[in-house]
Amino acid sequence: TPFFYSQMFYYDINYDTEHNSRFNNINVQEWSNYLDDLANPTEVDFLLNKASKGYIDSAIADLGTVYSVSPPATYSLGIVGKGKNEKVKSFFSYLSHAKACESFAVKENEYWDYEKKETGVSNGDTKLYHSMNRAFTDSKDEFIRQRYWFQLVRYNFYFNVTAAIALFEKYKDSFAKNSIYYRTMASAAGALYKQ
Repeated sequence: TPFFYSQMFYYDINYDTEHNSRFNNINVQEWSNYLDDLANPTEVDFLLNKASKGYIDSAIADLGTVYSVSPPATYSLGIVGKGKNEKVKSFFSYLSHAKACESFAVKENEYWDYEKKETGVSNGDTKLYHSMNRAFTDSKDEFIRQRYWFQLVRYNFYFNVTAAIALFEKYKDSFAKNSIYYRTMASAAGALYKQ
């Protein structure tokens, strides 16, 4: 199996086109386990992989309410009605940050397109970074903290490789060695490669 994924025909595989979806299933499974009976996996999959940042922000405005002025699609999700639960609040807060990071971290590149694509964000969004860092620091929930760690290391991969490496090294022994740990490690490795 590949150690480094490539757009070339290495390892007896075709072009690698799974950059944006490689971890979707495991991510849905881990969040579904974390949320337990608060949301079904179909809702979790929709929120993680299909909903826009605007949709998530609308859902946050409706958390825990019975009646809503938002579109029915937002408050028809069962999890939105459970918004008074701390895990649900943490999930949506994290998700709002993660969706903001997609603007520079999730790219639709074609294997045949050799031009370097600009992310549209040249120096990063410092307000976003500080907000995620505050959430990381303030959270007492290790599941949530680890995911913010991932977002912060990934953010720094794009905008400050030295900080990405330092942040990974500082907390690498603090978290469980699970899929998000290794995704964080991949961003740190990418930062080392860039360096």
